[in-house]
Formats: sequence, C-alpha cells, structure tokens
Amino acid sequence: MVGLKAGMTAGPEADTAFFDALGAVFDKHPQAKTRYAIGTARQEAEKLGIDFAKQHAVARVEGSRIITSFHDNDGGEGPEHSLACCEWGFVGGEWKCKKKCPT
Repeated sequence: MVGLKAGMTAGPEADTAFFDALGAVFDKHPQAKTRYAIGTARQEAEKLGIDFAKQHAVARVEGSRIITSFHDNDGGEGPEHSLACCEWGFVGGEWKCKKKCPT
C-alpha cells in the first residue's frame, strides 16, 4: 500500500499526509468539526467484498444496534432509498453517497 507506514493499515499514523491535509481543512472550517468524522471502508471492502464504486450502504436502527446492509447502485435498495446520506465517498471525481443514515 503506497503511502502507508510499516505495520499500519489505516488512520492518521498510516496515512499521515492525508490526515494532515484533512486537519488543515477542519482548521479552515471549524464549524464542520462537529458535523463530520473520517472513517475507513477497508473492512467492508476487504472482508465483505464491497465495491463502493458499484454499491452503497443503508443503515437502520434495530433496538440498540445499527444494522448496515449493502446494495447495488441500481436503485433496488427498497424504502431506505429516501433517507438522508450520512457517509460520502469521492468516486470517479465526484462525491457520492456511500451510506444512507438510519432513522
């Protein structure tokens, strides 16, 4: 993996330059600090075989759990389709919704 420190797979110690740049953006836009968090999709992509260029996540609340399911980008994700987006990815040069927010 290019740009990763030895032994690290994700996060600020692995992708130092990327997180430094994001920190500068958050410093420039302090109001955004409380509205956004940075996450990794590595586990979903590797362990579940999710391709975020072709699929997106939909989350729902069940009791005290948030259940996330993955759907093809063909519009067949069911009634959750109208939910707001809570996770975006930069795909093909544009921002696209990767995960619909739970209700």
